[in-house]
Amino acid sequence: MPDIRISPRGVACPWLSWIRWSHINSDPTDGQKSRIPLQTDEDESQIKKLNLEIKSLRKIKASVNNELRDMESKRQKLQVQISNYQKQIDILSAQIETSEKEIKSTQLTLEQLKLEKSEMDKQKGFKCWRVSSLCQEWYR
Repeated sequence: MPDIRISPRGVACPWLSWIRWSHINSDPTDGQKSRIPLQTDEDESQIKKLNLEIKSLRKIKASVNNELRDMESKRQKLQVQISNYQKQIDILSAQIETSEKEIKSTQLTLEQLKLEKSEMDKQKGFKCWRVSSLCQEWYR
């Protein structure tokens, strides 16, 4: 199991295990020794690799954040379009409903006019028959 060191903030950091600590610079007054890291060439190359990896991860994070922002703005634009389309649908639905009512009203009026015409035709036919019968009697 790797040696796990505690970071200055008190968090366990297994990636710090490669740092070798030595006890130097003793303070004769309190009897405690301070820790100073000793780094080798391997440690420095590993630090460079980690720094490069951190930079690349930050670039990836930035591009992902930009993409998320773009997607969020597109989502908001689409939401506005959906809202506008919904308003248009509501307006068209109201127009359709009004047109259907007008069609029914027109159909009822047409039926009423047909009934009136048939009544008039009956009366006209009766008048014509009456007139023709009178004419026949007059000519006799």
